[in-house]
Amino acid sequence: MRNGFRIVAFGACFLVGCAANERYPQLQNIPLARKPVVPTTEQACQAAGGYWVVQGLPGGPQSCAMKATDARKICTDNTQCEGQCLVAKSLEIGSKGVGSCSDYVATFGCIKFLQNSSVVAMCGD
Repeated sequence: MRNGFRIVAFGACFLVGCAANERYPQLQNIPLARKPVVPTTEQACQAAGGYWVVQGLPGGPQSCAMKATDARKICTDNTQCEGQCLVAKSLEIGSKGVGSCSDYVATFGCIKFLQNSSVVAMCGD
């Protein structure tokens, strides 16, 4: 009877995420990132340490490419990154995952990222 209770308790805890938190404590309390303001002029971009380049589709307008200071940090949500919390393209949309913060504040192209630990897809140019 005792083993049956443990199995039910573990199953209930697993469904609400307790097991993951106990098993992977580094995924708890990941600090939120401060989203930087991206400069809109070439001079301001260079002053902020960014690069004034065409991002996205070729021939598009130039904008400021700013490196993220938290690049490659482990994350479970976009709010934990200056840019995006990216995941592998092989993950299914809607599945749960762990990602890493993008190298740059703005991300272009078709990507998969995390919102509330769930995989979401977006194409941006």
